[in-house]
Amino acid sequence: MSTALLMIGSRKPALLRALERDCDTPAAVWMEDPEKQSGALRGFFAQTDRAMSENHFAAVIATSESTLVLAALARARYGLPGPSIEAAMIATNKWLMRDSLRGKVRMPRFWLSSDPQRPRHGDFFSKPLDESAARGVKPTNGGPAQRSEALRLIEEEVIVTAEYHVDGVFSDGKVLWCIPSVYDRPVFLATTGSRTSMLLEEGETARQLVELSSQIAAEIRQPSGVFHMEFLESPDGFVFGEFGLRPGGGGIAAMLEYLLDADLWGAHIASQSGRDVGGFGPKRTAPPKAGLIMARRAKGHGIPIAVAQAEQLPGVRGADPGNSPPEDLPADSCSFAYALICEGLDQESWTRYSKLLSGGGRGA
Repeated sequence: MSTALLMIGSRKPALLRALERDCDTPAAVWMEDPEKQSGALRGFFAQTDRAMSENHFAAVIATSESTLVLAALARARYGLPGPSIEAAMIATNKWLMRDSLRGKVRMPRFWLSSDPQRPRHGDFFSKPLDESAARGVKPTNGGPAQRSEALRLIEEEVIVTAEYHVDGVFSDGKVLWCIPSVYDRPVFLATTGSRTSMLLEEGETARQLVELSSQIAAEIRQPSGVFHMEFLESPDGFVFGEFGLRPGGGGIAAMLEYLLDADLWGAHIASQSGRDVGGFGPKRTAPPKAGLIMARRAKGHGIPIAVAQAEQLPGVRGADPGNSPPEDLPADSCSFAYALICEGLDQESWTRYSKLLSGGGRGA
């Protein structure tokens, strides 16, 4: 029986390490840019048909949020196990996601931009339906959308004092394990310079985030999987941002791998293959002041220090490659040169390392 995998999307380093650890997966065939196939969906199926006739895959794995729906379509075409098309659509469409959680979790009021009954005056955010993090997000006064603009989600603005994320694994509507973390500033404001994400230590904030994540996981229409959830803290309490049914980007999966020996990508591969997602959780406890710093050039600054130099700094556990050259200014909140995973640093060291990874200084 074949155990080969058809991988739809990019070859992320943390994903490749997970494949190396999986002794039950001897072969993987890659389609790295399925959206570039001519003939749209017909062209995509033509390529997967060719690949299937040559390999007879046991599973189709989406390696990016942008390929979750394509992978689900391929699984349905060949009768393979794994998440459904409906689950993939809800996880990648902000409107469907919020509608599936309506009345079940606190979140801003929201409308489609085409809704004739939506408010026309006030402070709102306009968001693309199918992008992650803050890509394409912009403030709006609620007026009519321009004719050329694509359909978007209109969301009531909330006052944000902090932004958190929770990453983990669920099965049968229950969270098996999860890790809450806090960003140094809300993602929408992270337009330039390094970004940090620190693991939360035990306390009331961490407890509330775990509880909220469990409430949402109970509503996810997928048997099992990994999740990356975003929560906004407002003066009135926590507000749900969004969830993804894939490992968090920006070095988050590598952070949990290096600091906790947790394997989000291993669990993701298992879920997308219809296998048990247990056994991938943390195997150690991280020391205080642990997290990551994303190297991102700041406006008016030089280039962030080279990753080889950054890895020699005290308290560094490892680094994971990014998605943009270090000399480039970030194109969006998800652009970074590399992620530096650290532990046991005092606040002065976090501040100094963040400056070095913004291009604001040299040396240790």
